[in-house]
Amino acid sequence: GTTTGTTGIPTTLAGTPPDLPLPELVPKPKPKQVSTISCGHVVPIDALLPLAVRCGPSGKVLDFSFKSRFELGMMDELGLVICNACQVSPGGVVVFFPSFAYADVVYQRWVVTGIAQRIAKIKSVFREPRAAADVEVALRAFSLAVERGSRKRKREGEGMMTNQSVSGEGTTNQSVVPLVPGTTSTPQTPETNQPTQTGALMLCVCGGKLSEGINFKDELGRLVVMVGLPYANPEEPELKARMAYLDETGTGKQSGKKSVTAELVGHRVNTKSSRGRSYYDALCMRSVNQSVGRAIRHVGDFAAILFCDKRFAPARSTEQNSETNKPQKLTGV
Repeated sequence: GTTTGTTGIPTTLAGTPPDLPLPELVPKPKPKQVSTISCGHVVPIDALLPLAVRCGPSGKVLDFSFKSRFELGMMDELGLVICNACQVSPGGVVVFFPSFAYADVVYQRWVVTGIAQRIAKIKSVFREPRAAADVEVALRAFSLAVERGSRKRKREGEGMMTNQSVSGEGTTNQSVVPLVPGTTSTPQTPETNQPTQTGALMLCVCGGKLSEGINFKDELGRLVVMVGLPYANPEEPELKARMAYLDETGTGKQSGKKSVTAELVGHRVNTKSSRGRSYYDALCMRSVNQSVGRAIRHVGDFAAILFCDKRFAPARSTEQNSETNKPQKLTGV
Protein backbone atom coordinates (compact mmCIF):
# COMPACT_ATOMS: atom_id res chain seq x y z
CA GLY A 1 0.00 0.00 0.00
CA THR A 2 1.00 3.62 -0.32
CA THR A 3 0.40 6.89 1.51
CA THR A 4 1.66 10.41 0.95
CA GLY A 5 3.85 10.42 4.01
CA THR A 6 2.70 13.92 4.97
CA THR A 7 1.39 13.00 8.44
CA GLY A 8 4.83 12.39 9.86
CA ILE A 9 4.21 8.65 10.14
CA PRO A 10 6.93 6.56 8.40
CA THR A 11 5.55 5.00 5.24
CA THR A 12 6.78 1.91 3.40
CA LEU A 13 6.30 1.48 -0.33
CA ALA A 14 6.65 -2.15 -1.37
CA GLY A 15 6.29 -3.91 -4.71
CA THR A 16 8.06 -4.99 -7.84
CA PRO A 17 9.91 -2.21 -9.72
CA PRO A 18 7.20 -1.55 -12.35
CA ASP A 19 4.52 -1.21 -9.67
CA LEU A 20 6.30 1.20 -7.35
CA PRO A 21 4.92 4.76 -7.27
CA LEU A 22 6.67 7.18 -9.57
CA PRO A 23 9.18 9.49 -7.82
CA GLU A 24 7.38 12.49 -9.32
CA LEU A 25 4.30 11.71 -7.22
CA VAL A 26 6.19 11.87 -3.91
CA PRO A 27 7.45 15.49 -3.80
CA LYS A 28 10.45 15.95 -1.55
CA PRO A 29 9.56 13.60 1.36
CA LYS A 30 11.62 13.73 4.51
CA PRO A 31 14.26 10.96 4.58
CA LYS A 32 12.64 9.09 7.47
CA GLN A 33 9.08 9.37 6.22
CA VAL A 34 9.29 7.13 3.17
CA SER A 35 11.23 3.94 2.63
CA THR A 36 11.03 1.58 -0.33
CA ILE A 37 11.34 -2.18 -0.68
CA SER A 38 11.76 -3.56 -4.19
CA CYS A 39 11.69 -7.33 -4.72
CA GLY A 40 13.47 -8.96 -7.63
CA HIS A 41 11.98 -11.47 -10.05
CA VAL A 42 12.10 -15.20 -9.37
CA VAL A 43 12.49 -16.13 -13.04
CA PRO A 44 16.10 -16.97 -14.03
CA ILE A 45 17.67 -14.63 -16.57
CA ASP A 46 18.13 -17.41 -19.15
CA ALA A 47 14.36 -17.99 -19.25
CA LEU A 48 13.77 -14.62 -20.91
CA LEU A 49 15.11 -13.50 -24.31
CA PRO A 50 14.47 -9.75 -24.87
CA LEU A 51 15.49 -8.41 -28.28
CA ALA A 52 15.33 -4.81 -29.49
CA VAL A 53 14.42 -4.94 -33.19
CA ARG A 54 15.76 -1.84 -34.91
CA CYS A 55 15.21 -3.01 -38.52
CA GLY A 56 12.84 -5.34 -40.32
CA PRO A 57 13.71 -8.20 -42.72
CA SER A 58 14.20 -5.84 -45.67
CA GLY A 59 16.46 -3.53 -43.66
CA LYS A 60 13.88 -0.77 -43.14
CA VAL A 61 14.33 1.03 -39.83
CA LEU A 62 11.31 0.54 -37.59
CA ASP A 63 9.87 3.82 -36.32
CA PHE A 64 6.37 3.68 -34.81
CA SER A 65 6.27 7.24 -33.57
CA PHE A 66 2.98 8.95 -34.42
CA LYS A 67 4.43 10.78 -37.43
CA SER A 68 5.75 7.58 -39.05
CA ARG A 69 3.56 4.70 -37.92
CA PHE A 70 0.92 5.16 -40.64
CA GLU A 71 3.39 4.83 -43.51
CA LEU A 72 2.38 1.86 -45.64
CA GLY A 73 5.95 0.63 -45.81
CA MET A 74 6.21 0.70 -42.02
CA MET A 75 3.07 -1.39 -41.59
CA ASP A 76 4.26 -3.83 -44.27
CA GLU A 77 7.64 -4.19 -42.59
CA LEU A 78 5.97 -4.94 -39.26
CA GLY A 79 3.89 -7.61 -40.96
CA LEU A 80 7.04 -9.27 -42.28
CA VAL A 81 8.60 -9.24 -38.82
CA ILE A 82 5.49 -10.86 -37.31
CA CYS A 83 5.15 -13.41 -40.11
CA ASN A 84 8.79 -14.51 -39.94
CA ALA A 85 8.74 -14.57 -36.14
CA CYS A 86 5.66 -16.82 -36.19
CA GLN A 87 7.52 -19.29 -38.36
CA VAL A 88 10.23 -19.84 -35.77
CA SER A 89 8.16 -19.47 -32.59
CA PRO A 90 6.10 -22.35 -31.15
CA GLY A 91 2.78 -22.04 -29.37
CA GLY A 92 1.17 -18.68 -28.80
CA VAL A 93 2.38 -15.30 -30.05
CA VAL A 94 0.99 -12.12 -28.47
CA VAL A 95 1.40 -8.73 -30.19
CA PHE A 96 0.73 -5.44 -28.38
CA PHE A 97 -0.17 -2.32 -30.38
CA PRO A 98 -0.25 1.23 -28.95
CA SER A 99 -4.00 1.64 -29.65
CA PHE A 100 -7.09 -0.09 -31.02
CA ALA A 101 -7.26 2.40 -33.88
CA TYR A 102 -3.73 1.65 -35.03
CA ALA A 103 -4.23 -2.12 -34.62
CA ASP A 104 -7.28 -1.90 -36.90
CA VAL A 105 -5.42 0.09 -39.56
CA VAL A 106 -2.45 -2.29 -39.55
CA TYR A 107 -4.61 -5.41 -39.75
CA GLN A 108 -6.63 -4.04 -42.66
CA ARG A 109 -3.37 -3.23 -44.45
CA TRP A 110 -2.17 -6.78 -43.90
CA VAL A 111 -5.41 -8.13 -45.38
CA VAL A 112 -4.94 -5.99 -48.51
CA THR A 113 -1.30 -7.01 -49.02
CA GLY A 114 -1.86 -10.68 -48.22
CA ILE A 115 0.35 -10.69 -45.13
CA ALA A 116 -2.62 -11.59 -42.92
CA GLN A 117 -3.29 -14.63 -45.09
CA ARG A 118 0.35 -15.71 -44.86
CA ILE A 119 0.29 -15.45 -41.09
CA ALA A 120 -2.96 -17.43 -40.98
CA LYS A 121 -1.17 -20.34 -42.67
CA ILE A 122 1.22 -20.47 -39.70
CA LYS A 123 -0.91 -19.34 -36.76
CA SER A 124 -4.62 -18.97 -36.11
CA VAL A 125 -5.17 -15.20 -35.91
CA PHE A 126 -7.26 -13.58 -33.15
CA ARG A 127 -7.88 -9.93 -32.32
CA GLU A 128 -8.64 -8.44 -28.92
CA PRO A 129 -12.35 -7.54 -28.79
CA ARG A 130 -13.37 -4.11 -27.61
CA ALA A 131 -16.37 -5.45 -25.66
CA ALA A 132 -15.54 -6.93 -22.27
CA ALA A 133 -18.18 -9.63 -22.72
CA ASP A 134 -16.31 -11.02 -25.73
CA VAL A 135 -12.87 -11.28 -24.13
CA GLU A 136 -13.43 -14.64 -22.45
CA VAL A 137 -14.72 -16.18 -25.69
CA ALA A 138 -11.70 -14.92 -27.63
CA LEU A 139 -9.28 -16.20 -24.99
CA ARG A 140 -10.90 -19.63 -24.97
CA ALA A 141 -10.65 -19.91 -28.75
CA PHE A 142 -7.03 -18.71 -28.64
CA SER A 143 -6.16 -21.31 -26.00
CA LEU A 144 -7.76 -24.12 -27.99
CA ALA A 145 -5.83 -23.10 -31.11
CA VAL A 146 -2.55 -23.10 -29.18
CA GLU A 147 -3.37 -26.51 -27.75
CA ARG A 148 -4.11 -27.91 -31.22
CA GLY A 149 -0.79 -26.58 -32.49
CA SER A 150 1.06 -28.15 -29.55
CA ARG A 151 -0.52 -31.53 -30.19
CA LYS A 152 0.35 -31.28 -33.89
CA ARG A 153 3.98 -30.43 -33.20
CA LYS A 154 4.19 -33.32 -30.76
CA ARG A 155 2.84 -35.77 -33.35
CA GLU A 156 5.24 -34.44 -35.99
CA GLY A 157 8.15 -34.72 -33.57
CA GLU A 158 7.28 -38.31 -32.77
CA GLY A 159 7.00 -39.05 -36.50
CA MET A 160 10.41 -37.53 -37.21
CA MET A 161 12.00 -39.56 -34.43
CA THR A 162 10.44 -42.74 -35.84
CA ASN A 163 11.69 -41.99 -39.38
CA GLN A 164 15.19 -41.22 -38.13
CA SER A 165 15.37 -44.44 -36.15
CA VAL A 166 14.32 -46.44 -39.22
CA SER A 167 16.51 -44.72 -41.83
CA GLY A 168 19.38 -43.76 -39.56
CA GLU A 169 19.43 -40.28 -41.10
CA GLY A 170 18.85 -36.88 -39.56
CA THR A 171 16.82 -34.01 -40.94
CA THR A 172 18.03 -30.67 -42.18
CA ASN A 173 16.82 -27.40 -40.76
CA GLN A 174 14.56 -25.42 -43.04
CA SER A 175 15.33 -21.72 -43.25
CA VAL A 176 12.68 -19.05 -42.89
CA VAL A 177 11.23 -18.07 -46.26
CA PRO A 178 11.96 -14.37 -46.88
CA LEU A 179 8.94 -12.20 -47.57
CA VAL A 180 8.96 -9.29 -49.98
CA PRO A 181 7.05 -6.11 -49.06
CA GLY A 182 4.05 -5.37 -51.26
CA THR A 183 3.70 -8.86 -52.71
CA THR A 184 0.61 -10.99 -52.18
CA SER A 185 1.82 -14.42 -53.23
CA THR A 186 3.92 -16.84 -51.21
CA PRO A 187 7.32 -17.62 -52.80
CA GLN A 188 7.49 -21.01 -54.50
CA THR A 189 9.15 -23.49 -52.16
CA PRO A 190 9.36 -27.29 -51.87
CA GLU A 191 6.28 -28.95 -50.41
CA THR A 192 8.11 -29.76 -47.18
CA ASN A 193 8.73 -26.02 -46.60
CA GLN A 194 5.06 -24.99 -46.71
CA PRO A 195 4.08 -23.48 -43.32
CA THR A 196 1.51 -25.26 -41.16
CA GLN A 197 -0.32 -23.90 -38.15
CA THR A 198 1.77 -24.34 -35.02
CA GLY A 199 -0.31 -22.32 -32.60
CA ALA A 200 -2.12 -18.99 -32.49
CA LEU A 201 -1.50 -15.24 -32.77
CA MET A 202 -3.35 -12.72 -30.60
CA LEU A 203 -3.34 -9.04 -31.60
CA CYS A 204 -3.75 -6.97 -28.41
CA VAL A 205 -3.57 -3.35 -27.29
CA CYS A 206 -1.46 -1.77 -24.54
CA GLY A 207 -3.80 -0.63 -21.80
CA GLY A 208 -6.51 -2.96 -23.08
CA LYS A 209 -8.20 -5.80 -21.27
CA LEU A 210 -5.55 -8.34 -22.26
CA SER A 211 -2.55 -6.24 -21.20
CA GLU A 212 -3.30 -6.42 -17.47
CA GLY A 213 -4.52 -9.27 -15.30
CA ILE A 214 -4.43 -11.90 -18.07
CA ASN A 215 -1.92 -14.74 -17.98
CA PHE A 216 -0.38 -15.92 -21.25
CA LYS A 217 1.69 -18.49 -19.40
CA ASP A 218 3.58 -21.45 -20.84
CA GLU A 219 2.55 -22.31 -24.40
CA LEU A 220 0.05 -19.44 -24.53
CA GLY A 221 2.84 -16.86 -24.70
CA ARG A 222 6.16 -18.12 -26.01
CA LEU A 223 6.67 -14.89 -27.92
CA VAL A 224 5.55 -11.34 -27.10
CA VAL A 225 5.91 -8.50 -29.61
CA MET A 226 5.77 -4.87 -28.50
CA VAL A 227 4.98 -2.50 -31.38
CA GLY A 228 6.39 0.96 -30.66
CA LEU A 229 6.15 2.89 -27.43
CA PRO A 230 2.59 3.31 -26.06
CA TYR A 231 2.73 6.98 -25.11
CA ALA A 232 -0.53 8.47 -23.85
CA ASN A 233 -2.18 11.41 -25.58
CA PRO A 234 -0.34 14.46 -24.13
CA GLU A 235 -3.40 16.64 -24.80
CA GLU A 236 -5.60 14.59 -22.46
CA PRO A 237 -6.75 17.20 -19.88
CA GLU A 238 -5.91 15.33 -16.68
CA LEU A 239 -2.50 14.21 -17.92
CA LYS A 240 -1.72 17.66 -19.28
CA ALA A 241 -2.61 19.30 -15.96
CA ARG A 242 -0.55 16.81 -13.97
CA MET A 243 2.50 17.31 -16.19
CA ALA A 244 2.14 21.08 -15.89
CA TYR A 245 1.94 20.85 -12.11
CA LEU A 246 5.07 18.68 -11.94
CA ASP A 247 6.94 21.15 -14.16
CA GLU A 248 5.92 24.05 -11.93
CA THR A 249 7.12 22.34 -8.75
CA GLY A 250 10.71 22.16 -9.97
CA THR A 251 13.04 19.63 -11.53
CA GLY A 252 13.90 17.74 -8.36
CA LYS A 253 16.41 14.89 -8.31
CA GLN A 254 15.88 11.93 -10.59
CA SER A 255 17.26 8.54 -9.66
CA GLY A 256 18.34 7.71 -13.22
CA LYS A 257 17.52 4.07 -12.59
CA LYS A 258 16.11 1.97 -15.37
CA SER A 259 12.92 -0.04 -15.09
CA VAL A 260 13.13 -3.82 -15.53
CA THR A 261 12.12 -3.63 -19.19
CA ALA A 262 14.22 -0.54 -19.86
CA GLU A 263 17.29 -2.24 -18.44
CA LEU A 264 16.77 -5.29 -20.62
CA VAL A 265 16.47 -3.41 -23.89
CA GLY A 266 18.90 -0.59 -23.14
CA HIS A 267 16.29 2.16 -23.02
CA ARG A 268 16.68 4.88 -20.42
CA VAL A 269 14.08 7.45 -19.47
CA ASN A 270 15.37 10.94 -20.17
CA THR A 271 16.42 12.02 -16.68
CA LYS A 272 17.57 15.46 -17.83
CA SER A 273 14.11 16.54 -18.91
CA SER A 274 11.45 18.22 -16.79
CA ARG A 275 9.56 16.34 -14.11
CA GLY A 276 6.44 16.40 -16.28
CA ARG A 277 8.26 14.80 -19.20
CA SER A 278 9.93 12.23 -16.93
CA TYR A 279 6.52 11.32 -15.56
CA TYR A 280 5.16 11.02 -19.13
CA ASP A 281 8.05 8.71 -20.12
CA ALA A 282 7.66 6.62 -16.97
CA LEU A 283 3.94 6.07 -17.62
CA CYS A 284 4.82 4.74 -21.07
CA MET A 285 7.46 2.33 -19.77
CA ARG A 286 5.11 1.12 -17.04
CA SER A 287 2.59 0.23 -19.76
CA VAL A 288 5.33 -1.65 -21.63
CA ASN A 289 6.23 -3.55 -18.45
CA GLN A 290 2.62 -4.49 -17.79
CA SER A 291 2.11 -5.77 -21.32
CA VAL A 292 5.24 -7.87 -21.78
CA GLY A 293 4.88 -9.25 -18.27
CA ARG A 294 1.85 -11.27 -19.40
CA ALA A 295 4.14 -14.04 -20.71
CA ILE A 296 6.39 -14.90 -17.74
CA ARG A 297 4.04 -16.06 -15.00
CA HIS A 298 5.96 -18.60 -12.88
CA VAL A 299 9.49 -19.72 -12.08
CA GLY A 300 9.49 -22.45 -14.74
CA ASP A 301 8.11 -20.29 -17.57
CA PHE A 302 10.12 -18.94 -20.49
CA ALA A 303 9.51 -16.63 -23.46
CA ALA A 304 11.08 -14.30 -26.01
CA ILE A 305 10.15 -10.61 -26.34
CA LEU A 306 10.62 -8.48 -29.45
CA PHE A 307 10.66 -4.71 -28.90
CA CYS A 308 9.92 -3.41 -32.39
CA ASP A 309 11.07 0.20 -32.63
CA LYS A 310 14.40 1.91 -33.15
CA ARG A 311 13.82 3.83 -29.91
CA PHE A 312 14.18 0.61 -27.92
CA ALA A 313 17.65 -0.01 -29.36
CA PRO A 314 20.64 1.24 -27.35
CA ALA A 315 21.85 4.70 -28.28
CA ARG A 316 24.73 4.69 -30.73
CA SER A 317 27.85 6.77 -30.12
CA THR A 318 28.61 9.42 -32.72
CA GLU A 319 32.23 8.32 -32.58
CA GLN A 320 31.46 4.87 -33.93
CA ASN A 321 32.57 4.24 -37.47
CA SER A 322 30.16 4.07 -40.39
CA GLU A 323 30.27 0.27 -40.50
CA THR A 324 28.85 -0.10 -36.97
CA ASN A 325 26.27 2.63 -37.63
CA LYS A 326 24.63 0.65 -40.40
CA PRO A 327 21.13 -0.67 -39.55
CA GLN A 328 21.38 -4.04 -37.83
CA LYS A 329 18.89 -6.82 -38.59
CA LEU A 330 17.73 -9.24 -35.94
CA THR A 331 19.25 -12.62 -36.72
CA GLY A 332 16.65 -15.25 -37.56
CA VAL A 333 13.72 -12.83 -37.84
